[in-house]
Amino acid sequence: MNGDLVRLILAGAALLIGFFGSFLPVLPGIPLAWVGLLVTHFSSRSGITTNTLIICLLVTIFVTILDSVAPIWFTKRSGGTKAGSRGATVGMLIGLFTGPRGMILGPLIGAFVGELIYDSDILKKHLTLP
Repeated sequence: MNGDLVRLILAGAALLIGFFGSFLPVLPGIPLAWVGLLVTHFSSRSGITTNTLIICLLVTIFVTILDSVAPIWFTKRSGGTKAGSRGATVGMLIGLFTGPRGMILGPLIGAFVGELIYDSDILKKHLTLP
């Protein structure tokens, strides 16, 4: 098989997985899409310039950092706790298997349940050390 064909197939797979990763939080979508662009850049049939690749890398780094930091910052800013963040994560993972509505409602319900568990007097009695 031709080397360029293999590179283009790998690049297409990375871009496709990256596309799905932009909807599924389990996959690192944007970095995978950038890897697809990088692999395409080394193909002889590519029209992607080095400047375009560098700009896309900077945007990828910025968006990846923002994607990691923003939820934590907004949770702290709005008065949420770690229990709410963990509940939202669990709700998001469960919501992945229940379709689009579950992906939207799962984190909301999970954060709500996490905060309820955290603020529950019954659980605080059982979890405190004597």
